[in-house]
Amino acid sequence: MMWLARLEQEQENLRAVLKWFIERGETEPALRLCGALWWFWRLRGYWSEGRRWLEAVLELPQAGGPTIARAKALCAAGDLAYYQDDYLIARPLLEESVMLCRTLGAGRELATSLGILGVLLRVQGDLEAAAPLLEESEKLCRMLKSNWELAYLLRKLAQLVAWTGELKQAVEYAQEGLMLAEKLGDKSLIATTLSTLGDITVRHGDLSQAIAYNQESLTLARELGDKLLVALALNNLAYFTALKGDLTLAAYAQEGFALMRELGDRMFITKTFHSVGYVTMHQGKLAQARAWFREGLSLAQEIRSEMDIGLNLFGLALVAAAERRLRPWLNSCLDSTRLLTQRV
Repeated sequence: MMWLARLEQEQENLRAVLKWFIERGETEPALRLCGALWWFWRLRGYWSEGRRWLEAVLELPQAGGPTIARAKALCAAGDLAYYQDDYLIARPLLEESVMLCRTLGAGRELATSLGILGVLLRVQGDLEAAAPLLEESEKLCRMLKSNWELAYLLRKLAQLVAWTGELKQAVEYAQEGLMLAEKLGDKSLIATTLSTLGDITVRHGDLSQAIAYNQESLTLARELGDKLLVALALNNLAYFTALKGDLTLAAYAQEGFALMRELGDRMFITKTFHSVGYVTMHQGKLAQARAWFREGLSLAQEIRSEMDIGLNLFGLALVAAAERRLRPWLNSCLDSTRLLTQRV
């Protein structure tokens, strides 16, 4: 998209402006600029940098006033913290954003903050607290005809309910979200929803359709420069095609893994370890595959022990799924290596 490319070109100027605002205590324009840059930071993988700017601005002496700009900045900071799995930091930021939006009567902003907070609480396993927030967010979006916010929420809901096994409901959420995204012409929303549909479809056992969804998502994600989405699509395409006995996209696994490492999302890194290992094993590189599976299993166990404290149930489910896939393939590699050794 043109505006993303322009923002990328203007990065140094934008950083200089933010620094100038902060040094001179220009709180309101700094908050507004951070709020405006939130989605760019989110999309292009500048999660840590975005959080640093938001934290610096929110700590300014005059930043505590009850303004929509502050509410947006809090929501942005909470969302980026959520994407980096810092749930203990994300939750109070999002809760304050919700409170401010209610006080100010900012309906559209409230719908966004409620949705993100509701997703976070559901991810953490607090279903009782999450349900009314998600319901209120959806109701507000529909009432205000905030179709972008609704499409974003529906995609998140589809992802969440798919993990609990409610695949029919997940498909309904995702398909409505995709329809809205296409009407809006928002390529980012279209790409993320296609990725979610791919995840749901593969759970139904339709590999061909899952591959088609991911190929379309990858094309859009590359155009947008959405690093997380590119990494996920590459990982899925390499793995899904390998499951069908086709190794022509094997290189995608390594490319996706490198991107995921760059982003630092350890939960999804465990998933890519399995995909890279699986593809490598079917290329006949058993020793390398064994190393991938072993390292992935070690990381999954490390993350699980940390997450047990934070009660991140979505993360635990993702890591547990990776563990279930990694362990038998590691054993399979070991058995295959022993057989080859015996034959020699």
